[in-house]
Amino acid sequence: AGKLNTYRFCDNVWTFMLNDVEFREVQEVANVGKVKIVACDGKSQYQNGFFEDKH
Repeated sequence: AGKLNTYRFCDNVWTFMLNDVEFREVQEVANVGKVKIVACDGKSQYQNGFFEDKH
């Protein structure tokens, strides 16, 4: 029942801002006014203190 407020993709990172979100468990419901989700690729190009150039 949540509503997507804004989203952004910058430097391989997704950011989603949602309003009026409902989280459901088997017997529990939690209503939250604002939720921020940040997601990135689990395969990092950052190794030994430097970014690898894969091109």
